[in-house]
Amino acid sequence: MNKPIDRYEFFNGAEWSFYANAKALPLHFPNPSPQSDQVLITIRTSLGTLRHEEEFGKELKMPLPYNGVDFDISSLNPGKTTIVIAAGDNVIASASVFFKPTEVTNMKSGLFRLARFVLLLFLVKSFFLSAGAVPVEQENFAESSMATTLNLGERFFYSKISYIFKAPKKGDVIAFFKDVDYEKLAKIEGAGKGKTTKVLFVKRVIATAGDEVQILGNQVYINGNLLQEEYIKSGESSMDIGPIIVPADHLFVMGDNRPYSEDSRHWISQSSGNFILEGFSANADYSESGGFIPVDDVAGIPFLVFWPLSEFRLIR
Repeated sequence: MNKPIDRYEFFNGAEWSFYANAKALPLHFPNPSPQSDQVLITIRTSLGTLRHEEEFGKELKMPLPYNGVDFDISSLNPGKTTIVIAAGDNVIASASVFFKPTEVTNMKSGLFRLARFVLLLFLVKSFFLSAGAVPVEQENFAESSMATTLNLGERFFYSKISYIFKAPKKGDVIAFFKDVDYEKLAKIEGAGKGKTTKVLFVKRVIATAGDEVQILGNQVYINGNLLQEEYIKSGESSMDIGPIIVPADHLFVMGDNRPYSEDSRHWISQSSGNFILEGFSANADYSESGGFIPVDDVAGIPFLVFWPLSEFRLIR
């Protein structure tokens, strides 16, 4: 049976391999000039923790007795470190320790990588990218308001940094949040009465600040000119709006599937009677926003459908 080593002699160029298990690696540095007693030395390491008597740290200062000095190093992190012993600016000796990973440190390393990945996803979601969804087919969602650009049940990514340096322009498909009466959203009388919740909408920008908008059924006029819209889904829409002027820092938006879209037309005019589109009542009071969408409420640009996989595509 091998007798355990009490300490390892520290000499210039030495190399040791040791497990990163927080157990101390005992070292002894002999005084290279015993006649020079009590020389002040500094011991440094970049990885792990040095200990001499009651002192701990990555750098220790102490006198060097004629018979040398005992110290140790320990680490929970795998990797290679160089221990340097110097007197003033003069390096007396250096040696290397390679801390091998253990099952514990491997697990910690894996958890650390996972934590970094989760943090990266959080930062991406918070500042660059987020996801939204089109409702699945049900009683009040027979068709998507943005068909065929976005269809029922599809999930998509939208860029949150698209409008940091530029404003939305006519023709852009945008995602924005709008306050909706919770009772109308839940379709249960008295549910969350008096409360609102933010709902993510996706529409197309039809007009921007200063534009004159007039809508006659299926025809949309911007500043007196008929808008050519190759993206809309065919279908009859009987709403007449305007002419009205889009106020500063606001947008006029509409869905591509006009007969099934609740948008600026309905939020501005309540003359179309009672009906339900996208799950919201058309005779709701939207007077606070006036039906125009504040530019500050725009969340970003939808750019990629990622679910279902069979519909994976870029959004035009």
